[in-house]
Amino acid sequence: MQKHFKIGEHVLCEPDYLQVAQWARDAKTNPDDLLKGILIVEVNGEPINPIVDGKIRGIDMSGRGLKILNLSNLNQLTELRCSENQLTKLDLSNLNQLEKLYIYGNNINVLNVSHLTKLTVLHCSQNQLSALDVSNLINLRELWCNESNLK
Repeated sequence: MQKHFKIGEHVLCEPDYLQVAQWARDAKTNPDDLLKGILIVEVNGEPINPIVDGKIRGIDMSGRGLKILNLSNLNQLTELRCSENQLTKLDLSNLNQLEKLYIYGNNINVLNVSHLTKLTVLHCSQNQLSALDVSNLINLRELWCNESNLK
């Protein structure tokens, strides 16, 4: 059984807690304030539960000047927003539950999404992508990849 830790009003399983704690240290802020600022708590105006069984479901790290974003512990993430940062790469290898990905306005040059078969939305415009393989993304309904270097 996994250990659980409390951050403010939220209870997180150990991997998610460790990830938030690391981000808070990097941002020189307390974990509760950071968590309040990044959790996605509504979609299309409807409230959602941002944490299910101690696992974070959706985060918004957009516009934070990030050059690196470690997501290795968040394997139950269904929505990721990290647009308008300075990211040059993004490792999504363990995010098999991801349904929505917003990464526009970065400097990402390689993006492997071929294993993200649950993905329905991909916004990757304004990056440095020269190729993008979406052939395995059978659930993809929305794709934005303009203003990139795609050929």
